[in-house]
Amino acid sequence: MRITLSDTTRLQIQHGLKTGLATVLAYFVTRGFNLENWQWAVIAAVVAMQATVAEAIQSALRQIIGTMLGAAFGIGLLYLLPPGMAWLGVFLFAGTGFCASLNHRNNCFGMAALTVAVVLLAGTTAEGGPAIMVGLSRMMQITIGVSAAMLVTISVWPVSLAGSLRHDLAEQYQECALLLDAIVRAFLNRQQRVNGHILDHLLDKTWSNHEQILRVRKHEAIVYQYDHGMLTVQVRALDRAVKHLRPMLETLIDYEERGYDVIMAPEIRDLADAAMAALRHLGGATPAAPAPDIIRNLTRLVHLTENRLGELRDTGVTNRLNLREMIQFFTFFHSLRGMAADLLLALDSLQKPIQSGVAEGVK
Repeated sequence: MRITLSDTTRLQIQHGLKTGLATVLAYFVTRGFNLENWQWAVIAAVVAMQATVAEAIQSALRQIIGTMLGAAFGIGLLYLLPPGMAWLGVFLFAGTGFCASLNHRNNCFGMAALTVAVVLLAGTTAEGGPAIMVGLSRMMQITIGVSAAMLVTISVWPVSLAGSLRHDLAEQYQECALLLDAIVRAFLNRQQRVNGHILDHLLDKTWSNHEQILRVRKHEAIVYQYDHGMLTVQVRALDRAVKHLRPMLETLIDYEERGYDVIMAPEIRDLADAAMAALRHLGGATPAAPAPDIIRNLTRLVHLTENRLGELRDTGVTNRLNLREMIQFFTFFHSLRGMAADLLLALDSLQKPIQSGVAEGVK
């Protein structure tokens, strides 16, 4: 499923409305508790608003933990702070600098640095009040704002990162299948040269997929109780497929010698077509073909090509290739065969939950 311009506009409008709703909610909650300086809650709500549920939970946890750490640290500094603007500058520099220096370890320390500054500045004003009350007040206000943003993100037009990742994976699997087809066509067309950078975009996407599935499992699973095992299998299978495409592509880069006709061209073409069908099925682009048929066909073609290659080697047909051509052919063949084997493992792992569910239903 491709996200269109109208979908993007709708999501932007919804995000704007949700941000406004979160700020209003934070305002009324703080006013309902008669908390002073309600502006901090409203500001925190705006800052904490995120596009997806996983990002909202991640941001909320980071800001709440950072606020608690910063408030505790700021309260301690307020009790130690001697009178005078110069000392305030020294403590402000030391407190915020210390927290910011730890931000590379955990992003929550960035929020802690901001909270330290707020507590120190508010605690030194005439109306600031006791240090402990200043720190607790700021912590409560920011926590209300962050909680309002997270509540609105989860309950009003929630955007699941898992759903977005599924759409992206469907497009990436389709792209991988098209690239496989182009590379196989070039190889069978007497090793025609191709652009050496055609995989770069897909390689970047596979790295991003791992980051997104980690956020789904770590954050979004807190709210949504669903099995993300299928997504994990899809991400890993695509990553493996792209890695197999890499050596296949490298056999066609800068190959300046005259090409040769591949005797096993029909078998390689059939195996590639079966692998493309498996890729599209894993991505969900063409789910009409049942997985068992795809598994049987791909398994049959893997064995068929291996047996055919064994026959050619036994009869000495492969000896007509020079060393470079032999390395090129076997690298290409074993990469294609490795991709097919990994796709079979992925399809099999996806079939097991379905089969177990059917078995439980029969019981």
